[in-house]
Amino acid sequence: MKVAGWTPAVPRTNRGVLRGLLGACLALTVVFGVVGGVAIASRSSATNQFAAQAEPLAVDLQQLYTALDDADATAAAAYLSGSVIGTALRDEYDSDIARAESSLASAQRAVGGGNDAVSTQLAVIAAQIPVYTALVATAQADNRLVSTPQPIGTAYLREASTLMRSTLLPDTLAAYRAELSTVSTIKAGATGVPWLLTFWLVITLALLVAAQRQIARRTHRVFNPGLLAATGVLAVATVWTLAALGAHRSDLDNARDQATRVQTLATVADAAIQAHADEALMLIAHGSDNGAYADDFTAQLKTATTALQSGGAGTSTSKLADVAARLLGWSKADGQVRSAVAAGDYRSAVATALGTGSTDAAGIADNLNAEMTNSQHAFADDSNSAASALDGLLAGLVAAGILAAAAAGYGVNRRLAEYR
Repeated sequence: MKVAGWTPAVPRTNRGVLRGLLGACLALTVVFGVVGGVAIASRSSATNQFAAQAEPLAVDLQQLYTALDDADATAAAAYLSGSVIGTALRDEYDSDIARAESSLASAQRAVGGGNDAVSTQLAVIAAQIPVYTALVATAQADNRLVSTPQPIGTAYLREASTLMRSTLLPDTLAAYRAELSTVSTIKAGATGVPWLLTFWLVITLALLVAAQRQIARRTHRVFNPGLLAATGVLAVATVWTLAALGAHRSDLDNARDQATRVQTLATVADAAIQAHADEALMLIAHGSDNGAYADDFTAQLKTATTALQSGGAGTSTSKLADVAARLLGWSKADGQVRSAVAAGDYRSAVATALGTGSTDAAGIADNLNAEMTNSQHAFADDSNSAASALDGLLAGLVAAGILAAAAAGYGVNRRLAEYR
C-alpha cells in the first residue's frame, strides 16, 4: 500500500543503488589515500625525530656523564701524583672538562624548550661545573706547595668529588634517563600498528567487493573492470605498505639494539671510571674514609663486569675480551695496592695505582670508546635505512587512493550509463 506524499529515503532502483555505490566508493578510496598519507607522514616524522634529535640528545647526555666522571677520576689521579702534575694527566683533565662543556652545550641546544625538567637539570649542571673546577684548582694549588697530599688540599679535592657524585653526575643521569624514556615513546610511535589505516583498508576493500557483487547481481555481468582495477590498486598498495613498514620496523629495531649496546658499554665505562677515581681517593684519604672508597671500588668493578657480560653488550669482540681481561688484572693490582697500604708502603701503593691501575683504566676506556663509536655508526646506518624504507610510500598511498577512486568511478559510471 502506498502512502500519498511519501517517497523512500533510500533509492531502491538499480540507478539509485549504483549512484549510492559510486558515492561510497569515491569517498572511501579517497579517504583511504588521505589516512594512509597521514599515517606514513607521522611515522616518517617520528623516525626522523628518533634518528636526528632524540637519540643524539641521549648520546650527548651519556657523553656528558662520561666526561664528567672521567674528569673526577683524572683530577684524583693528578692530585695523587704529587706536587708536579704530569702533562698527560693535566691534558686529560682539561680535555675531559672541554668535552663535558661541549656535550652540555650540544644537549642544551637539542633539548631547547621541549622538556622543561631536562632543561632545568642541564642549567644546574652548567652552573655547577665552574664550581667543581674551582675546587679542583684550589686543591691542586695547595698540593703544589708540598711533597705529599695535605689535609687542606685533600679536603678541597674531596669536596669537589662530593659535588661531582652528589649533584653533577646524578643530575646528568636523571636527564639521560628522562631522554631515554622520550626515545622509547618516539620509537613506539614510529613502529606501532597503524590501526586507523588498517581499518580504512579493510572497509574500502570490503566495499569494493560488495559493490562488484551488487553490480553483478543487478546487471548480470560477472566482472566490472573499473572495480577490479580499483581493488588491484589497493592490493598493490597494501603489499607495498606491508613490505615498507616491515623493513622500517626491522631497521629501527636494529638501530635501537645498537643504542642499547652503547648504553650498556657506557655503563661499563662509567663504572670503570668511578673505580679509577675510588682507587685514587682511597689513597688520598689515608684511611679517613673508613674504607668507603675501597668498598665502592669493589662495587664499581663488579658493576662493570656484570654489565660487560650482559646481553646488551652484544657479541664479544677482541676489544671487549681485552676489557674483561683488564678488569680482572686491575682487580688483582688493586689487591696489591691494598696490601701495600696495609704494610705501610704508601709509595709502592701509589706507584701501583698510577701504573698498572691507570694503564688498565686507560686501556678499558680506549676499547670501550672504540666499540661505542662502531655502534653509533651502525645506529646511524640503521636509522637512515629505516627512513629510506618509507621513501615514496606517502605519495604512493595518496596516488593509490586517487587511482582507486578514478577506477571505481569509471567502472560504476559505465553501468550507470546503461540506464540513461
